[in-house]
Amino acid sequence: MDQHQDGHNILADLDEPIQETKKVTDYVSCIIDPRLNNSKNVILGDVAKLQDFEACQQYLKTLVFNKSTQDKHEKHIAGVHSPHDGRKQRGGKGEGGKSKTKEDLTKNYTKPEWFKLLA
Repeated sequence: MDQHQDGHNILADLDEPIQETKKVTDYVSCIIDPRLNNSKNVILGDVAKLQDFEACQQYLKTLVFNKSTQDKHEKHIAGVHSPHDGRKQRGGKGEGGKSKTKEDLTKNYTKPEWFKLLA
């Protein structure tokens, strides 16, 4: 992102400034990660971001940072194991006196379930 801005700064110093909308559309067209397709559409549809290269960059930087933080958080949550599935257990035995397996003890929560737990 910084290299792109540096190029625009050099052109401005040479009295060859580029229009903000061209900066933004050129920048967005170079983003090839399909996970950012929705973000590209937001930028192209938001006049404030489309006409302000700095706002466009800040939006994407914030989005990428928050997304990577959320992905790490979700991976951490997925790795947490519940000691039981909500039923009382005695001596590590489940129904029929059989020992519980690791898969029986693991609970994956949906996002709504997880947020209810946090509330």
